[in-house]
Amino acid sequence: MYKEITLEKGMYNLTGKTFTQALEEIDPTENYAGTPLSQLDAYERQLKRFDIKTFGEDCDTVEKFFESTQSAVLFPEFVKRAIKQGFEGSPLEKITAVTTHSEDDAIHGINMGYVPTATLTGTAPGGVLPPQNVTRGAVYELKKIGKILNMPYEVVRKGRLDFLAVGLKAFGRSISAALLNQAVEELSKLTSTYTSGVRDAFIFEDIMDIYASFSEFDMTTIIANPSTVARFLMLDEFKETASLNLDGTVLPCGIEFVKCAAMDPGKFIAIDKNFALEFVTAGDILIELDKDISKQFENLSVSVQFAF
Repeated sequence: MYKEITLEKGMYNLTGKTFTQALEEIDPTENYAGTPLSQLDAYERQLKRFDIKTFGEDCDTVEKFFESTQSAVLFPEFVKRAIKQGFEGSPLEKITAVTTHSEDDAIHGINMGYVPTATLTGTAPGGVLPPQNVTRGAVYELKKIGKILNMPYEVVRKGRLDFLAVGLKAFGRSISAALLNQAVEELSKLTSTYTSGVRDAFIFEDIMDIYASFSEFDMTTIIANPSTVARFLMLDEFKETASLNLDGTVLPCGIEFVKCAAMDPGKFIAIDKNFALEFVTAGDILIELDKDISKQFENLSVSVQFAF
């Protein structure tokens, strides 16, 4: 039963497993089928065990986690889950074709090549089909992005957990935005350039010219500075479409805007998100405390290893 599990901080350091996965192995959710506890995962059952309420009218404060050595072990997972909420709905999801998880600090790319449809002509029976070579690509070193949160226990101990969770969610959103900036930087190295001439601003025809150039692929997404997005949405051709969409981001032909503050206001990137980008990560969000969990904490390191 979940009330008999011994919680240890070493459960965060098991190779290839998250804290929750380690708990699930000991206390599988499937064992609670048909009971009220089936709606909770293994971590949430531990919160129930120690009567820790992380939201609602009776929400607890941070010090509730530190009433015992075992309940203190649950706090880093609370922090990580709150931060991960900041990644939900991230623009990264709108520009990434595939997400790869790597156990190494580097990953080898693969060059599949691209054959324009126009070059694929019929071959007579018995004829030889043209080859398409797949080769090993460049080696991409995974980088690390993150911050150290200076969060002394004495400062936050009386803070409500739901309030702290909102702040951590915002922190996660900032990490997600930084990853988006890195992704756009990589895309900028690979794009072909379209020049709109001597005009000071893009017009509707510019977007349609680029849309027409995609041929076999679809132009699903435009990445642009927020000020550029605002100017686009003020064009007469977009006003009716924007009025039909509450967030004003979906354009004619199903094209979607992604706002990126790092983009030059005089440029935008158009992609087919289904083929454009691979997001490589080394495991989950990494959280490290600078003190023993049972003795409270001060600095909390949050980082993500990644490559695009």
